[in-house]
Amino acid sequence: MILSAFFALAIWQTRVLKTQSCICVYVLSYFSNGIDVRPILGCDTHGQLSPEWCYVRQTCLDSVASVAYPGAHWIECHHPPAPPPQPHACIDDPLYVSQWHQQRISSPAAWSLAQPNTPGFNVTVVVVDDGVQITHPDLRDNIGAPNYAWNATGHRTPHVKVTSPHGTACAGIIAAVANNKKGGCGISYGATLLSANLLGETFQIYDSAEADVIDTYANIADVYSNSWGPPDNLAPAFMGPEAYSALERVRTNGRNGKGGIVVFAAGNGGPNDNANFDPYCSHEYTICVGSIGDDDQKTAYSEPGACILVVAPSGGGLNSIITTDLINEFGYSYTNTTYAFSGTSASTPIVSAVVALVLQANSSLTWRDVQGVLAHSTRRNDPLHPDWRQNGAGLWVNEWYGFGAIDAKLAIETAKTWPGMPEMTQIYPNPGAVYGTPLPWNATVFVEESLSLERVSLLYDVSHSWKGFVRVRLRSPSNTWSLMTSYFNALPGANRNLSDARSVPTAASSTLFREENSHGEWLIVIDILQGSEMGSILKVNMSMNGVNWYNSNLSTIQGSPPSNHPPNSSHTSQPPLPSSPSIQSTDFPPPPIPLPIPSTAPLVPPSPPSPSTQSIPIKNIVLILLCILIVVSSCGSLVLCMGQRYSHLFNST
Repeated sequence: MILSAFFALAIWQTRVLKTQSCICVYVLSYFSNGIDVRPILGCDTHGQLSPEWCYVRQTCLDSVASVAYPGAHWIECHHPPAPPPQPHACIDDPLYVSQWHQQRISSPAAWSLAQPNTPGFNVTVVVVDDGVQITHPDLRDNIGAPNYAWNATGHRTPHVKVTSPHGTACAGIIAAVANNKKGGCGISYGATLLSANLLGETFQIYDSAEADVIDTYANIADVYSNSWGPPDNLAPAFMGPEAYSALERVRTNGRNGKGGIVVFAAGNGGPNDNANFDPYCSHEYTICVGSIGDDDQKTAYSEPGACILVVAPSGGGLNSIITTDLINEFGYSYTNTTYAFSGTSASTPIVSAVVALVLQANSSLTWRDVQGVLAHSTRRNDPLHPDWRQNGAGLWVNEWYGFGAIDAKLAIETAKTWPGMPEMTQIYPNPGAVYGTPLPWNATVFVEESLSLERVSLLYDVSHSWKGFVRVRLRSPSNTWSLMTSYFNALPGANRNLSDARSVPTAASSTLFREENSHGEWLIVIDILQGSEMGSILKVNMSMNGVNWYNSNLSTIQGSPPSNHPPNSSHTSQPPLPSSPSIQSTDFPPPPIPLPIPSTAPLVPPSPPSPSTQSIPIKNIVLILLCILIVVSSCGSLVLCMGQRYSHLFNST
């Protein structure tokens, strides 16, 4: 059995109640940093908290410019207006108006699309964490069965009393009960919640326990929400063989063969870590989630990673996430609500809840369909960030943001018209790495097969004592660069075990080549930081997942509601803030400037020539001509002369 220490992304949480003065916001046309603040105008007393805080329309005297919302101002207010009515909103829940993330991901509009059904109804989400307080008054009406715990020896037990608040906070984001006059409400407030207390009191778990959690809920839960992962101290992280096999089983057998949807947090290591060092996040089957703050930019703790599919709101800016808390002394606060939940822990249940809405809209979607829906229904947040570029299929991609910020309304609309993914093909190109080759190292790999790509993975192992000094990059035939792992900006700390920081076998994956054609020359580059110790190659393997290019229905898929499309018209009335300089922006060459594409045209990459129309190589033409000459010519010397003249063509590559 494998025993590992895990975190629950609790570093960004606090037990201090968040209190704020009443906020007065005024901006021209009510847009701030591209965000329409009108839906969140209003007040709330936060239960027992004082003073009130709110957003109001009128200009305030002696106001202070907002840092988080350029163009906005705030000041203490004493007579704020009532919040405006919102259709399908949780109007009877006192804290809903303060749940800013609901507006940011378009929850009210998504709920309208779910009518007449309750949003998330008939979809089950299991929260794999440190346990959910299933008796919580804002959760219990949505709690289903079975609920289990796993003890310190890795064995399953009946559900036990929960004494850690993390899982309860995650559960409230997903499906806190709506309109019960308590707290706020969940994004998918009609979904069924299950509790899998895997982390328990010690946050140490067995490989067998991880596998048992996955197998137990394979045909009970539709979505697995995992706000945990390897520690952010750069210690080597491995997925045990039993958990790996269980993921394969739930991929093929879960949800009656459609595959359970497994969502993982990208981690809180910030720029000094990478989500691709997390084998749970980099797995081709999982959905890896990063964080953005209320300013729509990456939070200080969110990690980069080519494996990240989407990002979602969390704390780290002016506001954190308001959600359920334990009703006892073990919670984040002294009430049954926390106002300061944060980290990629908070972003992950947001995505899990949106996935529940997606599955309610189209229950026939497979696990691959869900990833495709999310990639095509994002909102391109922080559009001036320097790492945004279009891949060869015209999709906007970014190692910090994946395909962009999740949008519940766009996701439901995309899911309803999604055509379904054809059968997946997996190929294994050979990079030709030789054991012991010194670093830096690069290799070109020519791929004969034509796949419409979904994910490209590199399993590499190098000999080097500090993984932060090793960088791995990958370039596609479409000239799209993907930073598989990156240099770190910090050296190992004095309290860090240097042996834990050594480079270990890493399975890095990239979603950023999605829908490009795999055919052609790929470039793998493994660098070491200039001036660091020498290293060497131990192993490099490559795999690609996708759909046969000629059976991919690519134009149909890309004609669905795009969505890492640029912000809509309402978001372009005010220019967004320039991004701070990107830590990763110099890690790969700048992409070529794309040609302008009409907004109404589907983003379809150029198809390769069909087999019947492919051009004939010049060598073949010469061969044909020589054969004709041999047959019709009676002059052997002429044939010999021609053969000598064109001999260089036969030897060309």
